[in-house]
Amino acid sequence: MQKMIHEILDDVSKAADKQTKIQILRQYNTQALREVLRYGTMPQLKFFTDKAPKYKIDEAPEGLSFNTLFNECRRFYILTRPETEFALSGKITNETRKNQILIQILENIHPKEAELLCSMIDGTFAKKYGLNKKLIEEAIPNILK
Repeated sequence: MQKMIHEILDDVSKAADKQTKIQILRQYNTQALREVLRYGTMPQLKFFTDKAPKYKIDEAPEGLSFNTLFNECRRFYILTRPETEFALSGKITNETRKNQILIQILENIHPKEAELLCSMIDGTFAKKYGLNKKLIEEAIPNILK
């Protein structure tokens, strides 16, 4: 069974040394994980808000939520600020609509993945999971460019 993104990042944060962290990131190197790492650590990719909205927590058991970050990370570009360098969100400029989309994502993923997404939004992602740009670049070259 495939590990969820929050499980991968929990393993990274619990790893004893830098080499083990790099090995874990390389082992689970997927497009979804790369997107989460980019949006969580690149200052150029800012979400439209600095605070996660209130949402209803999904009560489904782990692995049985309606959706996962593996699927939902494809919609992150919608949630970026219009002035963001890589923003493709020009088609959705209404902040209310962006907030609705964010709430939908948060309510449809496992609570631990929702917590991970909230840490990306409020800027605590890198600290929470013991990551930095140098470590990420070493594990997955050219990811943050």
